[in-house]
Amino acid sequence: MGDIKVEGLAVKNASPKPEKVQQFQTYNFPDAVRLVLIGKRLSRLDWGDKEEYMYYDEKVSEYLILHTLGQDKQFLLRGVDMDATDWFEVEEETSE
Repeated sequence: MGDIKVEGLAVKNASPKPEKVQQFQTYNFPDAVRLVLIGKRLSRLDWGDKEEYMYYDEKVSEYLILHTLGQDKQFLLRGVDMDATDWFEVEEETSE
């Protein structure tokens, strides 16, 4: 079985006993944008990939940026993204 997404909680192999993977604090779009503007990276549970996220860097662009498939692009917002309440913070990878 694949992963199952539930708002605020992700579980693996839901049958017969779910294994808790990670708990997320989820946000609506206005709160997500507030976090992005202070330097956070946010993704959506619906996207199913933490390597796809939005961020903002005024040195790069005056627009929100969508990082997807290893590239950065201007984020063209859709109504579904602005209505979503499944935004979550993506931790930056640290080099060891």
